[in-house]
Amino acid sequence: MTEGSEDHQGGCFCGAVRYTLHGQPTYAGNCHCRDCQRAIGASFVTWIGAKPENFEVTKGEVAICETSPGVYRGFCGRCGSSLTFTGDDWTDVAITAASLDDTSIVKPESNVYLDPAIPNARFEEAMVERLPFDDNSFDTVICTHVLEHILDIRQAVAELRRVCRGKTIIVVPKEREYSFTFNPHLHFFPYPHSFLRQMLPVPTDAVCEQIGRDFFYTETVASGLA
Repeated sequence: MTEGSEDHQGGCFCGAVRYTLHGQPTYAGNCHCRDCQRAIGASFVTWIGAKPENFEVTKGEVAICETSPGVYRGFCGRCGSSLTFTGDDWTDVAITAASLDDTSIVKPESNVYLDPAIPNARFEEAMVERLPFDDNSFDTVICTHVLEHILDIRQAVAELRRVCRGKTIIVVPKEREYSFTFNPHLHFFPYPHSFLRQMLPVPTDAVCEQIGRDFFYTETVASGLA
């Protein structure tokens, strides 16, 4: 990855901690080690690297826990979102890629510590408008920070509902559209109703609430339609 002058913002789920990454990441990769699995609660975590002088906390404070000798994991002390990884033997600050507001700059170049990888985890690369799964394949379907990038958002929503037999969870950023912007998003949701228009028909049990800088939406398949 090349150096650049562009700044990239990110933060925790609740918005209590915000940061700026000055320039481009020094690397991006997926770690499958057991420590990362347990710390993040997932089968792997995608990290990006930054020079310490290029990582700036602009709001709140990153809480630090020494999870093993000389290894320090940073997180939000309010909502618990994992944010950083540093170590006595590390020259860069590792940042959780998912905590970036715009994850499009992240292009993982490697997978490390594959031995502890969860054997039954399966990765599929596909377009959200044409998911390669049968109807009602999953109890829970989660879609975070994707729909704002999709041209045919109604088709994407229809696909998410098609493959779900239980609960659908969707997270989109709360942001206002500007006349001129370098933001790569195709859709902007300044208010809850701006997003709910794309979800019609909306089930009667659906909930759309603002959490930090995001709208958090949930619905269940069995509920009626509004």
